[in-house]
Amino acid sequence: VVSSLSPSLTGLFDDNAIAYFTPDDEHDLARRILELHDDPAKAERMARAAHEVYDRYRWENARRDYIGVHEALAGIQVATAEPKGDPA
Repeated sequence: VVSSLSPSLTGLFDDNAIAYFTPDDEHDLARRILELHDDPAKAERMARAAHEVYDRYRWENARRDYIGVHEALAGIQVATAEPKGDPA
């Protein structure tokens, strides 16, 4: 993954997961793209690292944390059913 340097991303993904380039710098963008093109193993490692971070924040995984916070704040334990099948 190649992205412009952005605080919203750097707070979640380190430079082992995303090849950041300087915003508005097309030469830096090209350099980062070529860097990954020329090193497919590095590109694969970075893609796996980015996917691991993404997985932590997917709703399917994050909702357990949100429910736990609400339960702790309310001092209760809410029974939650796992969704079954595709809702569509």
